Amino acid sequence: MKLRIRGNSIRLRLSQQDVRTFGEKGQVKDNIQFGPTADDQLSYVLESADVKKLKSEFSGNTITVFVPVKLGEMWVNSQLVGIEHLDTTTENNQVRILVEKDFKCMHVRINEDESDSFPHPKT
Repeated sequence: MKLRIRGNSIRLRLSQQDVRTFGEKGQVKDNIQFGPTADDQLSYVLESADVKKLKSEFSGNTITVFVPVKLGEMWVNSQLVGIEHLDTTTENNQVRILVEKDFKCMHVRINEDESDSFPHPKT
């Protein structure tokens, strides 16, 4: 799973295996290890939950994006590429959330492993 953060937006891009895992277990997660201890780690999680719309949360060095159960099932089992929502946080800030199936790039990118990416529809 790839994580992209830019301003008040978060984007998760899932490989084919990530989408399968999310469909089977209702959760997929990954992390970035910045140093030797668990406190030096940023984790990010996509989780199926009893929520009405996409929702994000940051707690204990973990970013969690919650997906409504039915919406997640529909996304996994269809050709739908992505789901998104502009989430209003408790502080009245807005966070744009985008969850996508990760497609192979149109151009070769050095050192980019795309072996488990979805085939690009234009190739």
